[in-house]
Parts: sequence; structure tokens; C-alpha cells
Amino acid sequence: HPSRAFKAAGLSDSSGGNRQNTSMMSRAVNKDVSCVVHLYHDAADSAHLDLHLESIASSHRGTKFLRVSGRVALIINPEIVAQQPPLKRLDPNTDVPALVAVRDGSVVTTTPLSDLCEGDTLDPLALKQWLSQTGVLSTSPPPMEELCRIRPEELALYESG
Repeated sequence: HPSRAFKAAGLSDSSGGNRQNTSMMSRAVNKDVSCVVHLYHDAADSAHLDLHLESIASSHRGTKFLRVSGRVALIINPEIVAQQPPLKRLDPNTDVPALVAVRDGSVVTTTPLSDLCEGDTLDPLALKQWLSQTGVLSTSPPPMEELCRIRPEELALYESG
């Protein structure tokens, strides 16, 4: 679901949706995360972008790479990718597939895939350059406690026995 993907990227839901157990949710959202969100479309160009992102992800373990249905994400959460001016609001009908760069709980920038293409083909060099300029690529993986959190009751059970 797009809302879960945006939360995993470190973005909070500002749409006024279900806010049950907000304190637990806010603890679950890691604001110190760098993330690339691929707003995909069921087409060959999205699949091609996925292959390049997988290759980049293998050498940038400190960056999360997420994939979510672009049109659905932009319809359900249009404000999430246009949080701060001068970010261009992505249009779900014309700008998908697209990439969203997230750092420290904020959208740094967005780009439709067409801006990274040479003609109709993705330019891998333009993709790498865009990702580098956003500042979201990190080769250092996060500390183990950020990857695996043990709830207090689980820790007590583990220590007892």
C-alpha cells in the first residue's frame, strides 16, 4: 500500500487519515533514512528502471529503495511528494513512472522518468547523476539496532531464558 511505502521511506502521513496509535507509528518511522521511491507504472520503462536501481542498490546498502504503484500513490497521497516548494507536484496521469528522493523525513526532489531519458530510453548515466545530486546514496548500512528492533517484552523473554 502506498501509505506504508511512504512511511517506510520516512515520510509521515499528512493526509489526516487514520491516526490510531500515533506514538507507536512515529517511533516506527525512521527520520534518519535516505530513500529512493520508484513510482512505477506497468510498462517496460519501469522494468528497465528497476534493473538499474537494483544494480545501484547493491552498492548502496545505506539507502532504501522502494517501489510503489505510482498512479495509485499520487492519487491517494498527492501532498506527500509535494511537501515543500519549489517541488513540482507530480501528475498521476502524465508523470508516472517517476522517482522520489527522500532524506531525513523530507522529500528532497522528484523527477519523472522522462527527464532521465535520452529519447525513449533511460540514460543510466543521467540516473546515477540525478541520484548523486540528491544526496540520498549511502554506502554505509545503518546500525543493527536500526535494522532490527526488539520490543521490551521480547527482550525480557529472551533474557529470562
